Amino acid sequence: VLQAVRELVQCAAGCA
Repeated sequence: VLQAVRELVQCAAGCA
């Protein structure tokens, strides 16, 4: 689950 959360955070930091 940690990897998924980290990926989501990275997307939120670069997706927006």
